[in-house]
Amino acid sequence: MPSGNFKADEVRREQRRKTVAANLVAGLTIGDIAEALGVHKATVYQDIKRILQRWREEQVDLISTQRMLDIRRIDRMINALWGDCQAGKLSTVDRMIKLLERRAKLLGLDAPAKVAPTTPDGTEPYDAAMRQKDVVALAALLGLPTDKLPGPDNAG
Repeated sequence: MPSGNFKADEVRREQRRKTVAANLVAGLTIGDIAEALGVHKATVYQDIKRILQRWREEQVDLISTQRMLDIRRIDRMINALWGDCQAGKLSTVDRMIKLLERRAKLLGLDAPAKVAPTTPDGTEPYDAAMRQKDVVALAALLGLPTDKLPGPDNAG
């Protein structure tokens, strides 16, 4: 129950979340964490949702920052090599091409490569119809209704 002192409640909540995060990383279950902290499982669940959201946001920020730094470094290298490229030094031209390719990849300028689906070992083309039959057979084996499965021919 809130004490009326928002700042103190927020500090306690953040301290609890730090403990929840440490226990989460240590591999404890929601139930174990809740019991150790003397709170309801729903509280721990909500804390974990918030913690994971923060971690995702931090990761996105870190990735964006790293991408920006890499692009700036590549730009500086391109500028440093430009004179030798204009002079026709082939080894520098090769390095320049590699830098430009990496820069384009970081910026997402290249079209995605098309990949043909194959079996997990990569030796056979992926047969979606056969895979669907496997799913139907497995569902039937488990006693699950097969008429609710997605796909054009789920009965066969």
